[in-house]
Formats: sequence, structure tokens, C-alpha cells
Amino acid sequence: MEGDTPYLIFSHSFEDGGQADISAVKLAPDLSHAEGEPWVAFPANAAPWAKPFPWAKQEFGIEGDCYFTDGPSLRKMKSGNLYMLWSSWGTAGYAGGVARSESGSVTGPWKQVEKPIWPENGGHGMMFEDKNGDLVFALHYPNDKYAERPIFRKMTEKDQTMVLKEE
Repeated sequence: MEGDTPYLIFSHSFEDGGQADISAVKLAPDLSHAEGEPWVAFPANAAPWAKPFPWAKQEFGIEGDCYFTDGPSLRKMKSGNLYMLWSSWGTAGYAGGVARSESGSVTGPWKQVEKPIWPENGGHGMMFEDKNGDLVFALHYPNDKYAERPIFRKMTEKDQTMVLKEE
């Protein structure tokens, strides 16, 4: 929700050509249908940390660089900054990154944080406040079939991004 306007933020997959993106569309107030056409918030390769996944040809028959996007989750902070957590492939496997809307709006433009917030083997991150009012980062880790489980780390806003607190 942005004000009284609902939006659907979604991952647009690589199957349509190898260049996945995070997209958005405005929804009707009753959520029954889209109002207008979807737009691309950003392509996966806009993030310096996002890399083509190495098994695109063998797994899907896709030639060339193939990126994917996954699990967008947004949060507006008290500072007015709007952040999006999202997942893709990084240098050490499945990873989670942060983008910040430079306008503070869903419509962007979105600036990618250079390094991932979670660099390897975990994804689908989201932020929530716990019962004490602390901001928590939740994701599944490891990204290994049948071994996945949720993990939780405290986080905070610092220098126009979201960072994990030291434990």
C-alpha cells in the first residue's frame, strides 16, 4: 500500500528471455484487478552483486547470461526511505539484496545497494518488527533442498540502506 493505493510487486521470471526483473502494477482498491499496465521497477542485472546463474543452459536450455529475481518484499521506514529486499544469484549462490526507492515511492527509481545483505545460500528475505519493536530480517537458509529453515537476524537502517546488526 502506498497511501490508499494498493500495488502488486512481483518477480518477472527469466523464462521470458533470460533477463528477469522486479515489476509492479497498480491494483484496484478492492484488489480485484490491475489498473493499468505493469512496469519494470528494475532488471536483475541492475544490482552489481547479481550474477547470471551458471546452470541456465543445462537446466532450462537458455543460452547466454540468464538472471533471475525472486521474493520482493518492501518496507517504508520512519526516515521515509522505502526499501525492497529481493533475491537473485550472486557470486556465492543464492543471495539477497537491497534496493532503495530514490523517490520514496513504489514507482522508484530504485537504487541498488552494491553488496548483498545476505551473500550466499539463502533468500526470500523480508523485514518485520518483533514484539520489542526491533527490526528483524527473516529468510530461508540454507538454500539446499529439504534442509531449508527460517533464520532471523536483527537489522537496522544505516547510510541509506538496511544492514544486519552484529551478533
